[in-house]
Amino acid sequence: MSSRTVLLPTGNVHLTWAKANLLGQQEQNLAADNGKPVGGARCTQKLKVVGGTPKDIPNMILCWRTSAARSVLAFQVVTSGAPSAATNVKILNEQWAKLG
Repeated sequence: MSSRTVLLPTGNVHLTWAKANLLGQQEQNLAADNGKPVGGARCTQKLKVVGGTPKDIPNMILCWRTSAARSVLAFQVVTSGAPSAATNVKILNEQWAKLG
């Protein structure tokens, strides 16, 4: 498993990837629902907060794409405005293609 952070003008995206299925592991475990389809991935802003109840967090979005052979998770946090599912999935899909 590997990870890196991509800086954005309003925040960052933390990527985690592996040549394995990470469903229910790492950041994907923060998802409080099954997400909505976005460009080949699934994304949600409904997250499980440690010690709290699941809730929509307006400045964060988690997107993931998994298969039996590879997975990429993208967790975006912004300091102003709303996170972009499209930007998050674009970065996620670039990493997905590298795992080919």
